[in-house]
Amino acid sequence: MIARGLLKIFVRKHPEIKVEAVVADALYGNAEFMDEASKITGNSQVISQIRHNQNILFKDKKNQ
Repeated sequence: MIARGLLKIFVRKHPEIKVEAVVADALYGNAEFMDEASKITGNSQVISQIRHNQNILFKDKKNQ
C-alpha cells in the first residue's frame, strides 16, 4: 500500500519529527492499515473518519 510505504519513508528520513496523529480517509480506514500506521509512527492516534461529535487527543487534552 502506497500510504504505508510513505509513512515508513517519512519516519525514517525525519526522526526529529514526532507524529502524533494520522488522519486517513475511508479508503485507508481499515483496521489493518490503522494498526500498521500506529506502529510505524510510534503508537500515534490513527483517525479514519472524524465525526462532529468525536473527541480527539491533542497535547494531552480532549478536543471536540
